[in-house]
Amino acid sequence: MLIATDPATDTDTEVQDDQVPQALRDVGESAEGIYDQAKVGDWPQARANLAALQHSAQLLGQTASHRASGTDQLMGSINQLSRAIAAPDQQAIQAYANQVTLLAAQMTQAYPTRVPVEITLPDYYGRQLEVDAARGNLAPL
Repeated sequence: MLIATDPATDTDTEVQDDQVPQALRDVGESAEGIYDQAKVGDWPQARANLAALQHSAQLLGQTASHRASGTDQLMGSINQLSRAIAAPDQQAIQAYANQVTLLAAQMTQAYPTRVPVEITLPDYYGRQLEVDAARGNLAPL
C-alpha cells in the first residue's frame, strides 16, 4: 500500500531534518545559491545571499555546540568567498561557494539525520567538476 504525503508538510529531505540546526541548513543553501548566481553573473543577488550566509554562519557560531568543530574553517572559507564577491571573480566565487557547501555537509554529519549526508555530496562533486573545468584543471576530470 502506498501512503500519500502532503508536500507542504513533508520534511523528510536531506536538508530538512529536525536535528540539524536551521542555521547550518541555511549556510549550505545560501552557498549553493551564491554558486548558481555567480554562474549567471547575478552579482546583486550573490551579494544578498552572502549577507544571508554570513548571518547564518554567525548564528551557527553562537548556537552550535561542540558538534560544529568545523566552524573556524567555515568562517575562513566564507571570508574568502566575501573577497571574491567584492571583486567580483566568478571562478573564485564558485570555488569558495562550493567549498562552503562541502563544509556545511561535513558539519551536518555530527547530527542524526534520516537521510545520510553523503546523498548531498554528488551535487558538490558536480559543481567541483565545473569549477575545475573552467580553470583548465583537467586532472580531476
